[in-house]
Amino acid sequence: MCDLPVLRMLRPCNNKDASYCLTGQCVYRPGHNTPSCKCDDSHSGPRCGLLNQKTTLSPPITTEELTGICVGMTLLLSCLTSFPWCQKTYGFPKL
Repeated sequence: MCDLPVLRMLRPCNNKDASYCLTGQCVYRPGHNTPSCKCDDSHSGPRCGLLNQKTTLSPPITTEELTGICVGMTLLLSCLTSFPWCQKTYGFPKL
């Protein structure tokens, strides 16, 4: 029978070191008795205190959204610039 190598797993921290990590999970690595952190995908760093930028970015804007924003801004600016002109030309009462 052949001997297969066994990989040692991370051990969870005891109560004394449980709050060592700012976010993520406090663990002991194989062969070490000092706390280490297993960070969530959204954080990094030695104690998981750094927020990863890639997870905070919003998805890129689509062509349809950009077109809608441009049309909406054009209509808004048209209304805002034509209203004073109509007041001056046709004598509409001021609001």
